Amino acid sequence: MIRIYILAGLIGIGFSLPAFAQERHEWVGGSGTSWVEIGPPEAPGAVASITFYDDYVHTISGETFALVQDGLTVTVRVKLFPGDPGEELHLTPQEGYFAWPEVLKPGEWETGVAHIYPIGLGS
Repeated sequence: MIRIYILAGLIGIGFSLPAFAQERHEWVGGSGTSWVEIGPPEAPGAVASITFYDDYVHTISGETFALVQDGLTVTVRVKLFPGDPGEELHLTPQEGYFAWPEVLKPGEWETGVAHIYPIGLGS
C-alpha cells in the first residue's frame, strides 16, 4: 500500500514516470499503426538505433514511456501540436549516452531514425 501512496505523490507533484519498459511501442488507429522501436545500431559508433514510423495515428501529447534493449534505456516523450498532424518524439537516453537527433518528426507515413551514442565518443 505504501508504494501506491508514494507513486500517487510523485505523480501529484509533476513527475512523469514511464509506464513500462519495452523494445517497441505502437499506436493503433483507423488508418494503421504508428510505432517506435529500439534496435541494433545502424550507424558507426552507435550502440543502438531508434526507428519511428508515423502513420496517420495520433496519441496523447505528453505520453512518456521507456524503450529498453540490452540494459540501455531511452525515455521517449510524445508531443503533438495544434493544427499539425505529426507526432514529435523527444528521446532522452540514460546517463552516459546521447541521441542524434534528439527529436524525431518524420511526417505522416514516413520513417525517421535516431542513433544512440556513448558520451565522449572520439575524445
